[in-house]
Amino acid sequence: VQLDSAKKQLMGKDYTRMLVHLNLPKEGSETFAFIDTVHQICNEYYDTSYFVGDSTSSYDLSTSFATDNIIVSVLSVLFVILVLFFTFKSAGLPILQIAVIQGSVWINFSMATLFNKPIYFLSYLIVSSIQMGANIDYAIVISSRYMELKKTMPIKKAMRGALKFAFPTVLTS
Repeated sequence: VQLDSAKKQLMGKDYTRMLVHLNLPKEGSETFAFIDTVHQICNEYYDTSYFVGDSTSSYDLSTSFATDNIIVSVLSVLFVILVLFFTFKSAGLPILQIAVIQGSVWINFSMATLFNKPIYFLSYLIVSSIQMGANIDYAIVISSRYMELKKTMPIKKAMRGALKFAFPTVLTS
């Protein structure tokens, strides 16, 4: 009875289901290479095949969103540079701010790699978006205050004053 029930679940009139259990990590180059191989083999024998599971989801995210993520990141940086350019009417300051902001995002995510901890893709998107937005806000606050203060005091004193002004806000976040 169990075998008949299992057979009915695995084989239908118009489909066949195959269950594959991997002795591999949920994601990674070895797992993704295996999934590629299974796709190639299935394409030789079947017109249509569908894959589900944690590893397949990770594989799909890594293949389809990698390019999208780069495009979105580049466009975000360009739009932020544009906004900062019109805010400060300076070409150098927006470039410097974006370099610092993007560097802080990269440093933040490098910690997971250094400590060999996984980062889920959705978490990466959410955290990088929040961090990018918050850093831009603080960059504008600090830079605006600095530009204002440097008109009336020496540069080093203006820097300290801008940081002192923004420090409580940044610390609260």
